[in-house]
Amino acid sequence: MKTPAQHQKNRTRKDVIARRMITFFGISVLATLLVMIWHLLSQTMPLFMPPYLTHENTVYMSQAQLVSTGNLSDNGLVITGNSQCGLDFFKATELNKTETRYFAQCANTLLIAENKNKRWLFDIAQTGELTISNITPQGVYSLDSAVLSVFYSDWQTTPSYQVFVSEPNFAILASDSTRQVIFWGQFSHGSAHLQGTEIIPKASGAGLVVLPAYQGKITYFENNFEIQIEQNELTQYYQVDKEITAILPLEENRSIFLASGEHSLSRWVMFNKDGEFLYSPTYTMELNANEVPVAVKAHGETNGAVILTNQRRVLLFNRVSGEIFDSVTLATQPKTLSFIDDTVYLMYSNKTEILHLENKAGIVTLNTLFAKQRYEGYQHEQYIYQTTTGSDFNEAKYALVPLFIGSIKAAMSALIIALPIALGAAIFTGYFAPNHWRNRIKSAIEMLEAIPSVMLGFIAAVFLIPIAEQLLIGIGLFILTVPLLALGLAFLQNVYANRLPRPLRFSVQALLACLSVSLWAIICFSLAPEVMSVTTVFSGLTKTTLIVSIALGIAISPTIYTLAEDAIYSVPTSLKNASFALGATKLQTLKSVVIKFAIPGLVAAIMLGFGRAIGETMIVLMITGNSPISDWSLFENLRALTANIAIELTEAEVGSALYTVLFFTATLLFVFTFCFNTVAEGLRYKMRKQVKYV
Repeated sequence: MKTPAQHQKNRTRKDVIARRMITFFGISVLATLLVMIWHLLSQTMPLFMPPYLTHENTVYMSQAQLVSTGNLSDNGLVITGNSQCGLDFFKATELNKTETRYFAQCANTLLIAENKNKRWLFDIAQTGELTISNITPQGVYSLDSAVLSVFYSDWQTTPSYQVFVSEPNFAILASDSTRQVIFWGQFSHGSAHLQGTEIIPKASGAGLVVLPAYQGKITYFENNFEIQIEQNELTQYYQVDKEITAILPLEENRSIFLASGEHSLSRWVMFNKDGEFLYSPTYTMELNANEVPVAVKAHGETNGAVILTNQRRVLLFNRVSGEIFDSVTLATQPKTLSFIDDTVYLMYSNKTEILHLENKAGIVTLNTLFAKQRYEGYQHEQYIYQTTTGSDFNEAKYALVPLFIGSIKAAMSALIIALPIALGAAIFTGYFAPNHWRNRIKSAIEMLEAIPSVMLGFIAAVFLIPIAEQLLIGIGLFILTVPLLALGLAFLQNVYANRLPRPLRFSVQALLACLSVSLWAIICFSLAPEVMSVTTVFSGLTKTTLIVSIALGIAISPTIYTLAEDAIYSVPTSLKNASFALGATKLQTLKSVVIKFAIPGLVAAIMLGFGRAIGETMIVLMITGNSPISDWSLFENLRALTANIAIELTEAEVGSALYTVLFFTATLLFVFTFCFNTVAEGLRYKMRKQVKYV
C-alpha cells in the first residue's frame, strides 16, 4: 500500500507531465500559426518588390549577319545570313555547328516574322512566288506556296517588303515610290493561303502600319492619323496635339503605342462600339527629349512589356497602368528585340545581348489591384478580375474589388437570413424557456454546427436550386416575415397563457408557436405567385442569390445563436427580478434590461458570425456562379475571396504573378478575419467583466 508521500509524489509527477505536455502543445499551436503567417508573407512579398532587368549573357556570332534569335534557354534556333544569299540555322547550344541551311536565290527577299514567341520565314521571289515556312526549335517546315497577284513587271521600281503577323492572320506590305500593296493571308490547319489584295496610293510624308489581326491599317501624317478596319464601314480619324513620330502595335493589335512630340508616348486600346472597332487613349508615358520608340514587345504571362528606343534604352513597364519599373541603358543601339518567356533578347548585327526579367510578380502593382483600369476591349475604366494562364498574351485583370464585394455581399445576405433566426432562438431559450427546454433546444441547435459546410452546399446545390424557381419568393417572404409573426405571438401570449394550467402553459405555447409558424409558411408559399405578379422587384433575382443566403445563413446561425444565447442567459437574475419588482413586463424587461446588458455579447456574436461567413469557402463555391462582378446588387452574381483561392490556386504556377496575387488575397483575408474576431472576443471579455462585477 502506497504511503501519502508516495501518492503526493505520483500526483506531482503527473501534474508536471501534464503541464509540460500542455505547454508543448500550446507552443506548437503558436509556432504553427507563426509558420503559417511567415509563409503567407513570404509568398506575398514579391508583389511589393519592383521587377527589373539584369544582364545575363552576350552571345557572339563570328563572321555572320544575325537575323533572328529564338529562345536560347530552350535550345531555340538562331538564324544568320550567309554569303550565298540564304540563311543558316543553328541550335542555341551548338552555335558552331550548322544544323540546317536554307538556300535562296539572291534576287529573292527573305523576311522573318515573329508573333507570340513563334516565327515564320517568308521567301518572296521575283516572279511573285511566295513560300512560307514555320520555324520551330526542331527545324524549318514549309507550310505552303502561293503567288502574289502583283508581279515585278507592274512596279515602277523594285518594291520593298514588310511582313506583319498576328496569328492566324498575316499581311505582306509591298511598296515602291508610288504605291503600296497589302497582301492579306491566313494560317489554317498547317498551311497558309492568301485572301485578298489592297492597293494604296503612296502619299508624301505619310506613315503606314498594318494591323493583320483585323485586316486593318493605320495611316498617319503630322498630327493626325486614320484607322481602317475591314469590319468598319467608315474610316476613323483621330487627331493629337503634337507631331506623330511612330506608331507601334502589340501582338494582338488591340493596343497601339503612339509617339508624338519630343517625349510623349501614349497607349490606345481598341473597343467595340455598336459593331465598330474604335481606339481611344488611356495613359501617357514621358520619354527623354527626342526619344522615339523602335520596338515594343509584351510579356506572354503578365502585363509586363518592354520598349526599345532610339536612345539605346530598354524600358520595362506595366502595359495596363503605364507604370515604368526599370530603365536599362545599352552601350550600342540594337536592331530590334524579342521578349520570350522571362528573357529579353536584344539583337545586333553579330551578337545577341540577353536580359533576364527578375521578380515578374512585381508587375502586378497595388494600382492594378485596387484601382479602376482601362483594358483592351472596354470603353471605360472598370474593376475587372479575369486571370490568364500560360503564354496567351492577353491582359491579366487582377482587380480584387469585385472579390471583396462578392465576399461582403454573401456575408451580409447570410446575416439577413441568420440574424432573425439565431437571435430569435437565442432570446427564446435564454430568456423565455424553462431550463429543461433550454438545455434540449440549445443542444439540438449547436449540433447543427457539426454539419460540414460542404454538406450544406451539396444539399443546397442538389435539392434547393432545382426547386428555387417555384419556392424562391415563398422562402424569402417567409424568412423576412417570420420575425413579425414571432413578435405577434409574444404579444398574444399573456392573453391565453394565464388561462391555462401552469404545468401545461409552456407546452401549449410551444405547440401553438409551431402550428402558427407552419401555417404561416403555407400562407407565404401560397401568396408567392401573387407577390410576383404585382411587383417587378424580384424579376431579376437569380436562383443562386437567395440560395447562397439561405445555405450560408444556416451555416453561421449556430455560431451566432450560441454566443448570443450565452450573453442573454448570463444576465444576472437580480437585474431581471429588480425590473419585475418595479412592475415591468417580460417584454419590457427584455428590451430595457436584458438586451442592453447583453449588447456586447450580441455584437460579438454577430461579428463572429460575419467573420465565419467571410471565411466560408465550400458553400459559396458550390452554389454561386462564381462570376466576379463589381456590383452591390443582390440581383447580380458574385465570387468570394475564399472561393476564388480554391478555384484558381490549383491552376496557378508556383512563383507566377497569379500565384502571388492569390497568396496576397489569402493574407488580406487572414488579417481581416483575425482583426474582426479579435474585436469580437474583446467584446465578449467586456461582457464577462460586467457579469462578474454585478
